[in-house]
Amino acid sequence: MEPKTKFNQDLVYDVIKSVVDQKMHGLKYHQKLCANVSTLCSDDEKEQVKKVE
Repeated sequence: MEPKTKFNQDLVYDVIKSVVDQKMHGLKYHQKLCANVSTLCSDDEKEQVKKVE
């Protein structure tokens, strides 16, 4: 079952790259914060991609 429309992979890549660059810039790995930062990034990425569509 194919979706009716496909999203532009280049636009989504740019959105994800900018979110990760903004959120992760200057951070060092910390075991306890990793899950929280990952969740924040993915939520922000979802919002930004929905705006692009």
